[in-house]
Amino acid sequence: MINNLSAIIYMDGNGLYVWVCLLVLILILGINIYLPSRRLKKIYKENKTNGL
Repeated sequence: MINNLSAIIYMDGNGLYVWVCLLVLILILGINIYLPSRRLKKIYKENKTNGL
């Protein structure tokens, strides 16, 4: 079990590159979800106060 887990983590020496790329991907996806939702919330709030 531990050998399999370490093989997944290290990936024959490419593990650091793979995990950094995965973290960057998750970060970019998170930003792409968070920023538009924050802007939409602001637009909805402005429309609500303007009576539209």
